[in-house]
Amino acid sequence: MKKISLFLCVFMQSMIASAQFTENFNDGAFTGTDRSVNWTGDVDSFAVNDGRLQLNGSKKADVIAQLRTPTSVARNGEWSFSVKMNFDPSTSNYLRIFLLSEEEDLLDPNGLFVRIGGSSDDQISLWQALKGKSNKSLITGAKDRVKMSSVSVDIRATWDYLGNFTLYSRLEGEESFTTEGTCVIQDIPATDNWFGIVCYATKSNATAFSFDDFVVQTLDPDAPTGIDPLDNPNALRIEYPALGSDQYGIHYQLDRAGYNCRLLIYDLMGRRVETVLNNEVLSSSGVIYRSFGSNLRSGVYILYMEAFDSLGNVQQFKKPVVVK
Repeated sequence: MKKISLFLCVFMQSMIASAQFTENFNDGAFTGTDRSVNWTGDVDSFAVNDGRLQLNGSKKADVIAQLRTPTSVARNGEWSFSVKMNFDPSTSNYLRIFLLSEEEDLLDPNGLFVRIGGSSDDQISLWQALKGKSNKSLITGAKDRVKMSSVSVDIRATWDYLGNFTLYSRLEGEESFTTEGTCVIQDIPATDNWFGIVCYATKSNATAFSFDDFVVQTLDPDAPTGIDPLDNPNALRIEYPALGSDQYGIHYQLDRAGYNCRLLIYDLMGRRVETVLNNEVLSSSGVIYRSFGSNLRSGVYILYMEAFDSLGNVQQFKKPVVVK
């Protein structure tokens, strides 16, 4: 068990490290498994020109094109990037930058995105994407902020560990960032997400978007990250199946009832392989029975639990589980 515990620490550290990235396209590329950041999606609709990622759609038809890359940065995260749009944004020509998406396809996921344009108010705004439902407005930026014939803007967003979210923008020529708005966010997926862009353009603007200087990182490395079960062995405990049964018991112990909880299983490569609970309210203690035999191959997995309340109090638990 000491070896598994040591691996658990290394595994979680590597997950955190791989979640952060800086991308400036100085190598003239944006795809490739040999790159530190590998973008996937509509790769034929993009190119790198003069050190910037550019939409390179056909001018014969309207364009909806996306690129994305994996990230686990969410709460206690910071995002920044540069955007140029060589047109006046509108309801037909606008941009969504997904800070995090629970799904790889960015067209209808659960997640969180910054929108530039997309309405007659010409705003920079923040939205919660709700799969299969209408998106929810979280921050409505200043009206007519991007009402201009060509937009060049730096965006910065922060989400602290208590759930406080702030959206900033700095237009070309401005010396400092302007706060577009703030809000409190508690119910967005916190790990195993995708960062990406979705361009919506009429054919006349099929090459009029460009991007640079993406930085995704932890906001405060010293922020509290919860309780590790290595220090609190009763926080998360695995009950292995009895003879003739395939039911694993996942025992949990919280300091009180009423937390919203997510319970996920990762393989040793850091990939989420199963969602046991997704934002469900739990009592202070209990047991969840689950059969893994038909879903997971034999091997060692990592059970990860995140619990948070409306005040921003967060607890995180990790535990290795051996599936036989």
